[in-house]
Amino acid sequence: MSALLASGADRTDGTAASAARPPTMIARLFLACAMLLTPGAALACTLCHSDTAERVRAALFGPDLLTNAMLAFAPVPALLAAVWLVPGAHRDR
Repeated sequence: MSALLASGADRTDGTAASAARPPTMIARLFLACAMLLTPGAALACTLCHSDTAERVRAALFGPDLLTNAMLAFAPVPALLAAVWLVPGAHRDR
């Protein structure tokens, strides 16, 4: 049985043997490079540093930040209620 698992064959529970392996060194290196290079791409954005972008940031994060945040998240309770109610409709009673 251990020879089958070592060869990459499916386990008895239906999952592949490679699914339980920890990330390799190459995967960790790739993730580290991606995390380190992402801020440079964001700083190079010409749209983010324009006059229009600065005006939009001033309008969004100005004195009415709390109002803007509340209005942006206002539909969240209704969406959560809908998600909570829909699976309950399919239960056998």
